[in-house]
Amino acid sequence: MAGDISRQNGKKGGRKKASHTVTTEAGRAFVVATIARNLKPLIDAMVEKALKGDTQAFKELFDRGWGKPQQAIDHTSKGERVEGNTIILADFRDEANGQ
Repeated sequence: MAGDISRQNGKKGGRKKASHTVTTEAGRAFVVATIARNLKPLIDAMVEKALKGDTQAFKELFDRGWGKPQQAIDHTSKGERVEGNTIILADFRDEANGQ
């Protein structure tokens, strides 16, 4: 297999990992600067869309402004408490140390 051959002499097989180049960093800096210059018009456009009934725009504005709502997870069974043994890791650590 090609992978086995390329691993010889400590070489890794497969595709090389992508590296950040000067061009990539310059492109990212350009996008950030453009967004920063146009932030108010971008937000205004999003607010206008939300006011016209665009629920995705509304959701994005609220998620960005107040954070996404946390999802409650019921760790019980049909609202009933689940009984079980509680394992406290500190007990195991004490036994391992001979304490």
